[in-house]
Amino acid sequence: MVASVALGLSISLDELAIGFAFGLLRLPVLPVIALIALQTFIVSQIGMRVGDGIGQRLERRAEPGAGVVLTLLVVGLVVAKLAG
Repeated sequence: MVASVALGLSISLDELAIGFAFGLLRLPVLPVIALIALQTFIVSQIGMRVGDGIGQRLERRAEPGAGVVLTLLVVGLVVAKLAG
């Protein structure tokens, strides 16, 4: 929780600094907003495509791995219940 709040504050402070810089440079608001939106869209698309490619490659290995982890969790819970 604390890490999420700290991350949110750091991003907000970064955006505040960018806003101050653009204001001091007296850049027009609408073109700046359009460029930020375009950059955000492009980077988000790249991230989704890379994530999809990684997900497809790891999907076959992730399912058996999840089964092993769940089995170990059940064994651990049974051992803890029997020991306690």
